[in-house]
Amino acid sequence: MQSPPKLAITLTTINDGRFLDRFRPLLAAGGNRLALVIAGDRKTPPECASRAARLVAEGFDVRYLGLDEQADILDAAGLASQFVPFDSDNRRNLAVLEAWRSGADVFISLDDDNFPLDPHEFISCYSEVGKMRRLPVARGAGRWPNVCALLDIRSGWTDQPVSVFARGHPHARRDGQSIDLSIYPEEQATVLAHVGLWEGHPDVDAATRAALDPISRAMLHPAVMLASDHARAPMSTQNIAVARELVPAWWYVRMGRLASGRPLDRFGDMFQAYFASMVIDAVGARFAFGLPLVRHERNAHSLLRDLTGEVSGMALLEDLLTYIETVPAATSVVQAYRAIADGLVDALPNGGGILGDDALRWADETAQSMLNWTDACERLNMR
Repeated sequence: MQSPPKLAITLTTINDGRFLDRFRPLLAAGGNRLALVIAGDRKTPPECASRAARLVAEGFDVRYLGLDEQADILDAAGLASQFVPFDSDNRRNLAVLEAWRSGADVFISLDDDNFPLDPHEFISCYSEVGKMRRLPVARGAGRWPNVCALLDIRSGWTDQPVSVFARGHPHARRDGQSIDLSIYPEEQATVLAHVGLWEGHPDVDAATRAALDPISRAMLHPAVMLASDHARAPMSTQNIAVARELVPAWWYVRMGRLASGRPLDRFGDMFQAYFASMVIDAVGARFAFGLPLVRHERNAHSLLRDLTGEVSGMALLEDLLTYIETVPAATSVVQAYRAIADGLVDALPNGGGILGDDALRWADETAQSMLNWTDACERLNMR
C-alpha cells in the first residue's frame, strides 16, 4: 500500500510569528505528514523564530530558516548569495528549496494572513495533488477561467453582490462573458497544481479593491473543479498546492524596481503561475481550483502603493499574453520550463512593448533566473 504523501507548507514573513498559533489546528490535522517551513527576512523579528521553536517543542515539524540557514541552502544549490533578494516575497523560494531537498511530495504556499477554515478538508484536498483525478470541469468563455466566479462576493460598501476577477487576470481577457463560469461533466486528468480560494478578502487587484471593497462570504459551488484543456489562470500563492513534479518550474519571479526606477510588484506569483500553466499544458496535465477555503484576514496594505506596483506587471502581462497562451514543444517539466525561459525575451514586441527597455532587461534577467532555478532543484534533489 502506498504511503500518504508528505506535505510541506512554505511561507515567508516579516511578522513576529503570532500567526503561528492560528496554524496549530492545521499542524495537528496533518500530523507527521505535514511540515511547516518558514523563511525569515531581514525585517522578521526574532520572536518569530522563538514561537516556531515552541511548536517544535510540542512535537510539530516546524522549521524556521534564519538568514544563515538560507545562505547555506543557496550555497548547496549553487546559487549566488544575492539570487533571492531580501525584503521580498521572493524569500519563500528558500522555504521551497528546503522542502524540496527534504523530500516533500506536495508543496503548499500560504501567506501569514491566510488561515484554513477546515484543517482536515485542507489536508484532504491538497493530499490529492499530483494524482489522477476525476472532477467536474469549470470553463469560462475563453481559456482563462475566472476563479472568483466560484465565490459569493459582496461589496463592502453596499453589501450587494459583485462580480470580480482575481488579481493577475489579464485585462485583455476580462469582459461580461468571461467573468462567469459554466460547470460541465467530470473529466479525468493528472492535477499538478490546485488553487484554493478565500473567505473574507478575495485576492483581487488594488483597483478592484479600492472601487468595490469586495468581501467573499462563501463558495457558490463548494467543490473542487478541474480546469479545461489549455486553460491559463492566475494562481495566488496565498493558498495553493503544487506537486513535486512541478517544483523545478515553480520559481517565484523576482520583483523590484526596474532599470528606469519604475516599480514592479505583486506579480511574482502571477508570472510564476503563468509559466507553470504553460508547463502543465505541455506535459498533458491540468490544474484544479475551488476548495479548500482559507480565511484571508488581510495584513495592512497601502492600496495606492499596491496599485503603483501592479501597473508594471499588468503591462508586462499584456505584452506577453499571446506567448503565455502557447504550449511549449516539450515532454517534461524541466524541458518545457527551459523552453519558456529561452523564448521569453523574443516573445516581447519590438522595442520591449509598453515598458520598452525595462521589459527587455526584466525578461532577460527573469529567463536566466528560471534556468538557475531548475539547475538548483537538480543539485538539491534527494530522490
